[in-house]
This record gives sequence, C-alpha cells and structure tokens, in this order.
Amino acid sequence: SVDGALGLVSVRIGSMGRGMAIRGASHLDLLAKLSREAVATGGRLESSDRVLRRLRGQLNATFALTEVRRDQVAVVVQFGKGDRAVDVVPAVVDGMVVLDGAGTMRPRFQIPNGDGRWQQTSPGAHDAYIAQADLISGYKLKRVARMLKFWRGCRSPAVPLQSFHAELVLAATGACVGAKSYAECLLDAFAALAARGGRGLQDPLSISGIIPAASTRRGAELCHQSVLHSLDHGRRALMAQHAGNFQEAARQWGIVFNGSFPR
Repeated sequence: SVDGALGLVSVRIGSMGRGMAIRGASHLDLLAKLSREAVATGGRLESSDRVLRRLRGQLNATFALTEVRRDQVAVVVQFGKGDRAVDVVPAVVDGMVVLDGAGTMRPRFQIPNGDGRWQQTSPGAHDAYIAQADLISGYKLKRVARMLKFWRGCRSPAVPLQSFHAELVLAATGACVGAKSYAECLLDAFAALAARGGRGLQDPLSISGIIPAASTRRGAELCHQSVLHSLDHGRRALMAQHAGNFQEAARQWGIVFNGSFPR
C-alpha cells in the first residue's frame, strides 16, 4: 500500500473522500501527513518542490515497476496502467479550523501550491461545508456534482474543470436547492459556472484562498466556453421537454453530453 511505502499516516481526500467520485473518471487522492521536523530547516518549511521530489523518489523506489510521476501539487502513482492512479499530496499540520459556534474543529494543513511554496487547506472543514450544502439541497448536490464530472469527460477534448472548484460553486451558490428536477439543477450549475467566466472562486471558508476553475488560464477559458455551449443546449432541451417534444429534448441533451446521453 502507499501508506506502507511512506511509513506514515495518509487521509483519503478529494472526490472519493467526499463520496462524489464516478467510475473511471476519479483518482484516489491521499493527503500524506508529514511532521514539520521532517520538512523544515531552521524552523521554516523547505520548498514544496523539494519535498515533492523526495516523496517521488521514495515512492519510485518502492513501486519500481509502476510509473511514478509528479504533477503540480502531488506525486501520482499510476497503478493499473493509470486507470487506478493514486495522487499523493504531502501535507504538514498547521493548526486547527473552528467550523461552528459549537466549537467543532478540523485540522488545517500546508500543502504544495504548484510553484514551490505552500498553501493552506482543510479537507475536513471543506468536506463538512459541502456535506451541509448537500443536506440543504435534499441530497441533490453530490449527484449533480457527479453529473458534471461525467459531462466534462464526455466532451472532446475533455473539459479541464477542477472537481473541487465545481463542488464549491454548487455549495456556495445553492444551485441545487429547491424543488427542481436534476435537469434544472444541472442547468443552474452550468449557469453558476458560466457567471464566473472561468474565474477562480474565493474559498467560502477563507482557508485556501482562490480555488481555480482549471490548472491553467487556457484551461479556464476552455471550461467557460464548454459551459456556455452546454448551458445553451441544455436550455433548448428543457424547452423541448416542456413542449412535449421529448425526441428533440433527447437530441439536445445528446449534444450536451457529446453523444453519451442517456448513458
């Protein structure tokens, strides 16, 4: 296991940790807890790039027959020729986050930010925030988040929309709240994303700063274009459905999901 290879404790985070993963499209994300002493010199954290290089070397030595590579903030172990990849994110405990008036607390961590520095995050706090929004939505939010992940994989090329960004937009905007069908919720999700114009989202919990829509500016532009296209055809689908023209509605949803509707 990755835990055994690292000789430390890891926590499942990301879509799988929040129960929003979909088969064949979601990696397993692990937050690998490192002691501050292991990655600090003179009381200051080392470059996160250096820590990622060391982590990659350790995992590469253990999984010698498996491809191990780096991305911006994690080390990726490509189990199963990549279809069962595990993203390992090094993390240093950096205090606690108070969630509510009752004093509920979750750990806060420092993780790589992609340019050699570190940024704050608290998966437990964000998971609780999204779970509460899912409850308020009547448990529609997580299902709509899975639809968005399926949608982004259907497009050609695939839409580089970051899952965490999409989930926080759904939670922050209340796109899934109210007596609405899943089709209407999905349209409201597209509308909420379109209104952002591909811009990053300020973390509603004021922990992680700006949560980008995609990892690059060009990716954010592609996300925005794809969202606008799908919003337009989704609206046509609903109009056709309300008019009783179900064949046209199915055709329009087929455009949204690039031929993969109603799979």
